[in-house]
Amino acid sequence: MLGFNIQISKYICPFTVLGLLITSSTINSVNATVQAANLSVSIATTKTVEAITQQDNNVAEIRAVFDDNMRALNTENLDLAMSTIDENSPEYEETRQLTQKVFDTYDLKYEINKFEILEISDNKAKVRITQTTKKISGPAFKDNVLVSTNTLRKSNGRWKIVSTELESVNYLN
Repeated sequence: MLGFNIQISKYICPFTVLGLLITSSTINSVNATVQAANLSVSIATTKTVEAITQQDNNVAEIRAVFDDNMRALNTENLDLAMSTIDENSPEYEETRQLTQKVFDTYDLKYEINKFEILEISDNKAKVRITQTTKKISGPAFKDNVLVSTNTLRKSNGRWKIVSTELESVNYLN
């Protein structure tokens, strides 16, 4: 019986070793596949995080344009107001003249009530703004809440307003 067990052991051992080698090879192959998949997921996640971070940066930069614009209007700083407008906009000079006329005629208080990104890409965005404007002093003026859609373009690394479309005006008085 003992001889028979030795015979079996001779045959079992090589098969066991072969089985272990095949299993080890398969496990290594599976591990390599999992590592490659993890690397792909990691790269995709990194790219997604970078894209989200870039979009968050764009949203923050666009919001800053409107904050600067409101600050400029409230302090009647024409240069700051115009720095938020794209110099290549067809309405640039007309906007400058109208803004100066408003500054000369009224003292108004401007406030953004709602800021909503409608579309955004690397260099173009559409933003809906709800804004309240109230007279502090000056001739007759109707306080109002207006809603506008603003198109912005990124030029030379800075977001600027290209155009504004008025959606609605509700008079408060």
